[in-house]
Amino acid sequence: MLAAGGTAGHLGPAVEVARWLRREGHAVTFVGALGDNAGRLRDEGFEARELAVRGLQGEGIRRDLSAVLSLIKGAWHARAIIKSVRPQVIAGFGGYAAFPVVGAAVMCGVPAVIHEQNVVPGRANRLLGRYVRKIAVSFRESRAHWSAGKIVVTGCPVSPGTPELRRDEFYRKVNFSPDRKTVLVFGGSQGSQRINTVFPACVGQLAARFPVQILHVSGRGRLPEVEAAYANVKVPNQLFEYYRPMATLYALADVIVCRAGAATVNELVVFGKPACLVPYPYAGGHQEFNARVLVEAGVALMIKDVELTPENLSDRIGELLNDPPPQKDFTRLQDAMNVNNATDTLAREILNTA
Repeated sequence: MLAAGGTAGHLGPAVEVARWLRREGHAVTFVGALGDNAGRLRDEGFEARELAVRGLQGEGIRRDLSAVLSLIKGAWHARAIIKSVRPQVIAGFGGYAAFPVVGAAVMCGVPAVIHEQNVVPGRANRLLGRYVRKIAVSFRESRAHWSAGKIVVTGCPVSPGTPELRRDEFYRKVNFSPDRKTVLVFGGSQGSQRINTVFPACVGQLAARFPVQILHVSGRGRLPEVEAAYANVKVPNQLFEYYRPMATLYALADVIVCRAGAATVNELVVFGKPACLVPYPYAGGHQEFNARVLVEAGVALMIKDVELTPENLSDRIGELLNDPPPQKDFTRLQDAMNVNNATDTLAREILNTA
């Protein structure tokens, strides 16, 4: 049984592990706040059970109390699901929806594992780490947050897919030039209003120094505002609300501007792409710690959200275009983060806990 919240950052690694487990002949049930993803999981042939839970958002005592009550109810619902499915092992992948499932596993005496995608664990995983049998982490830097005896460094399972078009085919399709530098911009599956606003304002300054062309993924529901921001941009650009497989865009990019979620950071390392990272400043600020791993390895630069201006962003992108990090630095980081074998490593650790 795999438990996860509905966001791509938590659910994505769980799906990669589930596919590996199924290929090895194991049955997998998903439980969590899956939302629209429940239907997609069922279309793939997985069993998916929804929990009606909400996370603590710090929106006032009444709303937080309501969220606590929903988590308690969710734990009892999860307990009933566990008794019905009778899993041999339960793995939690973070997020508020995983908390009652893993908590119920502990109460029922079912072996449980948690996987932490970020360098700094969230509140749910920090607490659950005291009770589960094993803690799998994406980054070696996470080991300072729990008892060493339980921790295994597995890496973070990611799969941005395989490019569906070669560079020359894509360029012909969108009328791009192979002689220009390609900058890819995105803010995660939900998009980033901050990046969507600031980046178009820096394009003119950037284009005055470099021949560039832009691939910009707005995030769901944000395309109209991004199209408006590019209305007067006189640089070749292609705008998307959502794009799959992202591998195509990663492969085309010379430099990437993005947030620093765990999955994104690992995808940058997989594809060996230099990036200007703008960590999301909320949710405990955990993205800044993720970003520092790449910055300290010399393969990325970082701008804090509060310091993000068109001038700063243009300067950082220019630094990366002028002096891109050598590929050997990415190769070293790929080995250190286990990005190419994370799914296999994590799945085997889960099985070995059963």
